Amino acid sequence: MEYAVQAWSPYMVKDIQILEKVQQRATKCVTGLKNKTYQQRLKILGIPSLELRRKRGDLIETYTVWVSVKYLLGKRTSTEISCSS
Repeated sequence: MEYAVQAWSPYMVKDIQILEKVQQRATKCVTGLKNKTYQQRLKILGIPSLELRRKRGDLIETYTVWVSVKYLLGKRTSTEISCSS
């Protein structure tokens, strides 16, 4: 479910709810967890919610872009940079 999370991360509440329901149903299929709450099942299985995984993926992607831009700006001379911070 998290393959290519950076390429497609839903922002519409409807899409997020649909995906979360898929994980909710999948965790119910594990033997002995059917009568537990969703949060209890996640804790027992040791997996974060999809919302937390999306946020983590967004943070990682933001950091990667930031480091890449910082690296590229470091490669230029000061005369090539029109705005310096």
